[in-house]
Amino acid sequence: MDPVITGISAWQYWTTPPVIGEVDLPEGIAFAPHPNGAGLRPELRCDRGNARELDALVAGRLLIDLKAVDTPVHVMADAALSRTPTALSWPHKQVDWLESSDLVPLGGGLKVLSPHATLLSLARGMNVVSLALFIMEAAGLFAIWNETPAASFVLNALLAQGVVDEAVQRARRNHLREYYDARGTRVAPLGRGGGGIPWELSFDRNGLPTDLWKRAPLTEVDEVRAYALSKSGARGSRKLLEAVDLAINGSGSPLESRALLLMCADCWKGGEGWKVPWVNRRVDYTPAAKRLTNTSYAICDQLWLESGIDVEINGFGYHADRQGFLVKSGRTAALENMGLTVFDITYSQMADLEQWDARVQALSRVLGMGIRARTSAFLERRECFHEQLFERGRKKRR
Repeated sequence: MDPVITGISAWQYWTTPPVIGEVDLPEGIAFAPHPNGAGLRPELRCDRGNARELDALVAGRLLIDLKAVDTPVHVMADAALSRTPTALSWPHKQVDWLESSDLVPLGGGLKVLSPHATLLSLARGMNVVSLALFIMEAAGLFAIWNETPAASFVLNALLAQGVVDEAVQRARRNHLREYYDARGTRVAPLGRGGGGIPWELSFDRNGLPTDLWKRAPLTEVDEVRAYALSKSGARGSRKLLEAVDLAINGSGSPLESRALLLMCADCWKGGEGWKVPWVNRRVDYTPAAKRLTNTSYAICDQLWLESGIDVEINGFGYHADRQGFLVKSGRTAALENMGLTVFDITYSQMADLEQWDARVQALSRVLGMGIRARTSAFLERRECFHEQLFERGRKKRR
């Protein structure tokens, strides 16, 4: 069987924006020093006549669709291709649960695990909470890409050329803004191609690019559950099923995912056990509400229709629905004109447990939902849950 990219390397492939992966970066530019080149390390070249086959295969894709994958690339390979890690490749034994449907050909003799198989491969070395966050990213409206030197060089070039541009993205007609439409029907197409809807780079409030890209979901939670059940007995399948029970469709950012889990996960995990709200659902404005803003609708991060509450999760730099920052005051006024109450939660309020406790108690009052008794056992579970939720986000993933 052809070598197969696995684990975190496969995940980084699936979170690579197509506009980055489709650029064939010339070797002369890739290995040239800054500022004229990407400054890749010389040991990543594979121009020796005696280079091993696995390294040659990885090198053949490294400057194309593997630009945003860290090296060495984790690859399942036959023993004949060597088990010794190098600067280019980190070989692993092939697992016995692989089927042809688990593999996606890249060309040049390499394959990559499908998104579902990638999640199963990640399950072996990850706690359940972190795995649930990965599932929610795969089943959500965003991807956090891995900025390697080669990928960053290509992005900077595309930004300079205007190929990736905030104004150009806003002018497109084929946007992906919501997960559910105003009637509660899922409208987000599934798959990396996103039904032809391009991935869009998110910019912060200062107009600077972030590491978040808006894109169609790769899958949905029920599909991951069905896949995990189909692989019953495979190493990691039980943990994947446990993580699926936590995961929720439609999240628009890592912070939204954490907020949903803190509010909706079972109390035995450390959450409040609340009913899952509508996530990234569109609300069309009434004529009176339209007069208060310059748009005709809003996308609500978490919409509790029965309670008339829209909870907005505001990260420090970006937001799944950029209009939430661009027209914040008008948006809030328009929603309130329609009888909805807007409740804001920030990153700092969620990252600090004392602040979070104050916010969640205030939210419970407006929602009419109770909070869990703050017993010593619950507080211990919640502290552990919170620590695992924010472990992945302490560096950049907000």
